[in-house]
Amino acid sequence: MAGPLAGVGGDVWVAATPSISTANETCNDSGDHITYLASIHKSWDFQQPIVVQNSPNGSTGWVTVTDYVFQYAGGVIIFNTARVVSTNNFTRISSGYYFNMTQLDLAHTWSLALKASTKDVTTFQATGNWGLKAATIKEGSGKIDTYRTDGRLFAELGNVVGMQLYIDKTNNVRWDILGLVTGVDPKSDAKDIEEQTLSFDLTGGAYLRST
Repeated sequence: MAGPLAGVGGDVWVAATPSISTANETCNDSGDHITYLASIHKSWDFQQPIVVQNSPNGSTGWVTVTDYVFQYAGGVIIFNTARVVSTNNFTRISSGYYFNMTQLDLAHTWSLALKASTKDVTTFQATGNWGLKAATIKEGSGKIDTYRTDGRLFAELGNVVGMQLYIDKTNNVRWDILGLVTGVDPKSDAKDIEEQTLSFDLTGGAYLRST
């Protein structure tokens, strides 16, 4: 990144539940025949089944495959091995459920806290008497502050929703995440502006993207 960015260039996009079913969405090869990106939808529901297929030509011979990891936040397929040109290098999401992402208008602040939890595994005669730690799980949480006064955020309380937290909207630099909405906190101050804060816990990975 070239230098400091003005925060006004950020943005927040959030999905509304429930997710929506779709079929036969084309996935674009990133160029290495391993990583493919869903061409239209960038947030998918991990609570629903998804079917991925390969074809030798993009029109016939579609075969369901399972040798991949799917990043639901972002709609990215990463195959275990490279696809072979004219054998299986065309990819589509045959069926799945996506989240419909729209701008969360009146949002003005977002924050995301990512961390790795550790467990103390210090043993007798530890080298230099230094404690030892082992990494266990990664997790995250965040908040979005808005000037909203309606019920859009409250409607998602307890739901898993897709989110895009933009660092630089113009250049599409963003965090793709799925978040479980854990709190919606309206606030009123006679000397200030009405606000709401949405709190969420991360569900699955967080991915910093620019594509």
